[in-house]
Amino acid sequence: SIAGFDISHTQSAVVPVMIYDEPILFKMCQELRQRGVYVNVVTYPAVRRKECRLRLCTMKDLTFEQIDKAVEIMTELGKKYGVIK
Repeated sequence: SIAGFDISHTQSAVVPVMIYDEPILFKMCQELRQRGVYVNVVTYPAVRRKECRLRLCTMKDLTFEQIDKAVEIMTELGKKYGVIK
């Protein structure tokens, strides 16, 4: 768990952030993109509807400041939509 989010164990640059609710998934995706955090959604038919998630890709070009800002924005939205406490 990062910042209270349910993330799957991964050894790649792709970080799945479980949201579990499609309407919230799309709202969070839209707000994250508006605020400069690029994410993809993964939902049905790729996964079950209740297993929907945001997909983040890390890159070596990202600065710690950029990563911290993205986590800050995600945490704010996660709390707003009840994904995290």
